[in-house]
Amino acid sequence: MTNKYAVKKKKLFEEVISHIEKMLQSGDYKIGDKLPSLTELTKIFEVGKPTLREALSVLISSGVLEVTQGSGIFIKRLTLEPEVPFLKKLEGVDLASWLEFRRGLEVEAAAIAAERRTEEDIERLEAIQQQLIKNIEEGKETSILDYEFHLQIAKSTKNPIFVEANKSSSHLEQHELFERLRQSVNIDSRKELIISEHTKIINAIKNGNSNDARQIMLKHLINAERKLKIIGGGVIKK
Repeated sequence: MTNKYAVKKKKLFEEVISHIEKMLQSGDYKIGDKLPSLTELTKIFEVGKPTLREALSVLISSGVLEVTQGSGIFIKRLTLEPEVPFLKKLEGVDLASWLEFRRGLEVEAAAIAAERRTEEDIERLEAIQQQLIKNIEEGKETSILDYEFHLQIAKSTKNPIFVEANKSSSHLEQHELFERLRQSVNIDSRKELIISEHTKIINAIKNGNSNDARQIMLKHLINAERKLKIIGGGVIKK
């Protein structure tokens, strides 16, 4: 019988969060400062990128850190708030449920973005895409840029709920299956497909074609889901 009152050990990413908090409050950093690169942070904390991404995504979703288009991760606050209850309630959810939710969020966001986007929104999407292409070609980190791409689409809806849902749910994408999917981007055919699909999504939004944006985003997500099914199913864990 499980003892619900037993003291549980902290998961590694939670330890990293604690260390980042100490780092932010050490006096060496101030609001607005840019964090070191992912590679530098893995050396500082002596952890792998999947663990580091999981910690950073929690800090981003809670508003402590902020991703700035094409520039990196910046400090928004020096103190942590309790973890978002939304994420706590999703411990143990099966991957199929998460993918279903993601479809509803991302597909409709793309359609609405096509109706409401501004020229500035398009410029940001195109800038993110160009940096993503450059990083893929140079074999550099792409996951933060992919996050920025989808977040910018959410921002283009002009609906703050889409933005906050995107930020909060981004934590779930640090699941090991998503990490293995990211690694699959090293396959040439996958790289070309991602670039092609992102470009088509941008063009549909730019042209104000909500139906095309909806359908292309749906196809983009289905392709990612198929890759996950090849890798294997699972349960979303913290």
